[in-house]
Amino acid sequence: MVSTPDTERTFAALKAVGMQLRHERTAGTGSRALRQGFFRHGEAIVEVVGPLQGAGAGPATLWGLTVLVGDLDAAVALLGERAGAVRQAVQPGRRIVTVRGEATGGLPLALMD
Repeated sequence: MVSTPDTERTFAALKAVGMQLRHERTAGTGSRALRQGFFRHGEAIVEVVGPLQGAGAGPATLWGLTVLVGDLDAAVALLGERAGAVRQAVQPGRRIVTVRGEATGGLPLALMD
């Protein structure tokens, strides 16, 4: 996932290098509203998250990784208490779980089926 203070600028930069915007949505409400875009790059999907309106000239930054796994339930069982609760992902038909920071050295990590 990429976090950005200016979604329009970051979307344009990714499109300029050939990435395709596959899905866009607004999440949250009021002052917590966000714009999310999902870009395809080969086998990878790059999720971009930022404010509805540009909020600064700062850089886009890597916020975390999501890895697709073949058996989410087995991965959660293996992680034990280091895994959060499994929930429905934004992508229809997929489930997602976050891995606690102490298991990843602080890098935000999610597993998805």
